Amino acid sequence: MIPFRNAVKNLHFIRFQRANAHTGGRKLTSQDLQDQPDNIARLAREAERIQLLAASKVVGFDIWAQPVGLLDLRVPVPILTRGTTLQQIWAAIEHNLNNTVSNAIAMHRIAKEHSFPWDTTFSPFSYQIFRTKSTRSKTWLEPLRDIGLDAYKQLNTAIAKGQVSAIKQLTRDTYRRMALERMKALHKGRSKGLDWTLHSLASPVQCVSIRGLQGHFGKEELKFGTRWYVQACLKFDSWQSLAVRSSTTQPEPKRVLEYLVFEKKMWYNEPWTIRDQLWEAVHTKDSKQK
Repeated sequence: MIPFRNAVKNLHFIRFQRANAHTGGRKLTSQDLQDQPDNIARLAREAERIQLLAASKVVGFDIWAQPVGLLDLRVPVPILTRGTTLQQIWAAIEHNLNNTVSNAIAMHRIAKEHSFPWDTTFSPFSYQIFRTKSTRSKTWLEPLRDIGLDAYKQLNTAIAKGQVSAIKQLTRDTYRRMALERMKALHKGRSKGLDWTLHSLASPVQCVSIRGLQGHFGKEELKFGTRWYVQACLKFDSWQSLAVRSSTTQPEPKRVLEYLVFEKKMWYNEPWTIRDQLWEAVHTKDSKQK
């Protein structure tokens, strides 16, 4: 527990330094606390960080492997739909425009940090930063779209066949729980296996939203990749079917539209994984969006 005692000492030292910096060396008063109401919250965050660092040395866990929350990814909203009001149309335009601008900013930052795994030479000032949603070849995100489609096929096949280990390799966090629950529901009470078939894509796989931020703040030099963390929402619009294995009748393909969030911590030599699912917004009479 020596590291933890050192962490507590460090916390007291930080508190002492901040008090001196604010008061010029005199005793900290209640008026000082009123002048800086966020001090306590800031110190609490620093204490939590110090305790995590201390615990990592004691038990040996990797604090940079901890889950990251869902970033502000957005699914595009249809602008002209039946029954929408002018207020809803304007809200949809604003929503889509904000997403387009955020996509370009994210693409610029990721390129600036050399954090596209398939090519670290992209210029952050290239016109390609405005082509997040493009489905054409030779765009920056073409490799990600290919990776996403391959993972999508593997995942649905694994769910149909009840392959838990494969599902865990392809997913994490919220979507892992969703995929495992879906698998259990499909196989409950069944004696025969299932076969999933992707008949065709109704439209090309598309990245509709992408965000990135620095996720690794360690002082040590990285052994692999960069310090950036990236999430991307991919749109899958396809015709697919799910049939009982060895059945004489084959079901008609159904059109399925899904928006899946992929993530990658660039400091790990690991594949992109599916971590969440998003849905299209629905216009209602009582609100702009729901």
